[in-house]
Amino acid sequence: MRVEKFSHCLRPVFTESLVKDLQEGRSLNLVGENGQGRWRLLEDVEKCHLRNTLILAINMKSYKQSYDGFVQALWQQAGETAGSDLGSLLTVLEQQPQKIVFWLHDFDALLDNPDIDERYNTNFTDSVNSIKTHHQWSLVCVTNQSYRKYIFIVNGKPLVSPLDLTAKPLPKLSFEEIRYELKNRNLSLSSEELAQVTSAIHEQKMPYRLLWAIADNLHNQVDTELSLLERLEKWKKRVSTVTTPFSKYSLVV
Repeated sequence: MRVEKFSHCLRPVFTESLVKDLQEGRSLNLVGENGQGRWRLLEDVEKCHLRNTLILAINMKSYKQSYDGFVQALWQQAGETAGSDLGSLLTVLEQQPQKIVFWLHDFDALLDNPDIDERYNTNFTDSVNSIKTHHQWSLVCVTNQSYRKYIFIVNGKPLVSPLDLTAKPLPKLSFEEIRYELKNRNLSLSSEELAQVTSAIHEQKMPYRLLWAIADNLHNQVDTELSLLERLEKWKKRVSTVTTPFSKYSLVV
């Protein structure tokens, strides 16, 4: 049975656990591959309207070659006048009474990568680590895999960050979670059709990406000349070639 506060969530049990972690000030390495609903998880957390909490979410892949862009985006989300670096922003935010969650999506775009802005250096890693150690703040670094060490390549040399995060793996979507999400989207499916669509999604490597695409196609009555099973096969092939995440945050540049 779903708790009402989390009834909107794709993964209600996991989201409840994550919210508890954030409210208790824990910092985490959220581990999950593309297409699993990582951005949807953030959106679900935001809709929980955590009391006295500011969530700052940045797609690091969009800013791996622009430290200035990353800093400006954070300042803008924080509603503050833009400054020159991350450390300056953290100094300003320390004056605010609310809890703050720093959600750094695709954090691994910066790791073991020589093709990043050189200002992702010791000052940056120290600032990120200070977020983790702050009693009012939580840091969530979202990556495709877990990391024992966070290594940045600065001026051609490896820099090991002092950051130490607890890995929190994103669980595989269950059959029931997929079915519940589809039912909530009011797609006018019979019980048999709902089971067929749920099964098709559940067996895929990127289930949420496929769920999003199937729901959108059904809503817009795409390929209605084909049987449902034929449509599902066609859409699975199409989605497997798409790399863009389905989220408002993917539009951040």
